[in-house]
Amino acid sequence: MIPIPIVMRAYNDCALIGKTLEGVTKQTFPYELHIFDNDSTDGTQDIIKGYTD
Repeated sequence: MIPIPIVMRAYNDCALIGKTLEGVTKQTFPYELHIFDNDSTDGTQDIIKGYTD
């Protein structure tokens, strides 16, 4: 099955990005997740890095 691309943007989304990524990672279909962060300063990048493979 071909992976479904999921594209997200982020900028200082520390309060919501973790919950969003938890939801994405629970999906049962194959996917490729692409997150574009615009140099966040609130820890968003650290949360995103925790989900990299």
